[in-house]
Amino acid sequence: MTRRIALIASIFAALLVVGIVPAARAQAPADGGHAWIVRVAGVTNAEVCPCHSPSLAVPHDRDLFIVGVGLRTSLRSHSPDGFEVAYDLQFLPLIVSRGTADENLRVVLCSRQRYCGNTSDVSPWSTRAVGIGILPLGFTALAPIVPRLRFQLRGAAGALRLSKPVPVLEGHKFNFIAEASTGLELRLSSALKLTAGMVFNHISNGGTADINPGMNSRMFEVGLVRH
Repeated sequence: MTRRIALIASIFAALLVVGIVPAARAQAPADGGHAWIVRVAGVTNAEVCPCHSPSLAVPHDRDLFIVGVGLRTSLRSHSPDGFEVAYDLQFLPLIVSRGTADENLRVVLCSRQRYCGNTSDVSPWSTRAVGIGILPLGFTALAPIVPRLRFQLRGAAGALRLSKPVPVLEGHKFNFIAEASTGLELRLSSALKLTAGMVFNHISNGGTADINPGMNSRMFEVGLVRH
């Protein structure tokens, strides 16, 4: 079911790029130029948190999928294939999390950064949650490799709201999110670029709940940039 939702999200993202505001087509990637960005990131078979628990068997079957849609503003750019620094504002209209703890698991902090748990279920990792978010703090740097191809480095931070607490019920539905990614950008035409790379994603409640185990995910992402 989760993979089906991710597939639907991918199709939605692709259709959104194709139908994006026609006026953006004429934008030039000069200083102060704008571009629409859409990306889909996901990971399967990731470690469930609380990680490294001394009293709980932690499986490796957590899934996380994120769809991002936003606007990129070029702060410094020399040419379509040259060095560029940009500010990214991204909305996350769909976040899907699967494989975190359900109501049968109780987790407490038993020592510094160590969690102890007890459960009435041999497999309490069945929670599914969906939500939305925003990344208001985002910056991307691009450097040319060969014509039409650039190396991309991105960092972003923001917040999200899910339908259930993650990764355990002692956490929060509201969480903070931070991302760092590296990848490649391939220019397909004067108006359209394809991106792909790896993302390190961190989600935690920042100490606002009883415990703050957090989730760290290494995700693969693909995206489109349209000027």
